[in-house]
Amino acid sequence: MPDLKLRPAVRKAAPPSRRLGLIGKRFNRLTIREILPDGLCRCDCECGTTGFETESYSVAHNLTKSCGCWLAQKVKDGCNLSHGESRKGQWTPEYRAWVNMITRCHNPNATRYKDWGGRGITVCEEWRNNYEAFLAHIGRKPSPRHSIDRFPNNSGNYEQGNVRWATPREQNLNQRPRRRKCA
Repeated sequence: MPDLKLRPAVRKAAPPSRRLGLIGKRFNRLTIREILPDGLCRCDCECGTTGFETESYSVAHNLTKSCGCWLAQKVKDGCNLSHGESRKGQWTPEYRAWVNMITRCHNPNATRYKDWGGRGITVCEEWRNNYEAFLAHIGRKPSPRHSIDRFPNNSGNYEQGNVRWATPREQNLNQRPRRRKCA
């Protein structure tokens, strides 16, 4: 059997003639000023930044929209997401708990879905579609040790009156009875 070597996928740059047609064109906040070797281009941004270098493909296909000023402004304004709970891919603990709660109850491909959604446990519609409503009800985590818990009915749904932040000890005390395996 021949020795197969895997090579990383390499995206080929557009032919130079096609890339030269991009000079002077504006894409979002960027205007392409110069085409550089290896599929790169030098751009000017509407914020005043000149000579910003990036891939010409990413500019022409709206993957790069500015020199970074657009995102910086959105973060400064506090509106990079509608709920403001994520910065550069870092979720707050409360937002992460909300996403994980919905995933384990409503995504059949999720790890251990059978233990939540497979048992019929759901997240109420208001919370499933509205992170702010969830956060307004449950509040911030009291400490890093706390996690979300269905209480007082540990077989009930995630809904108002049945959710709290709990310590690991409280979680253990609120577990459903385990089935004993007979030998």
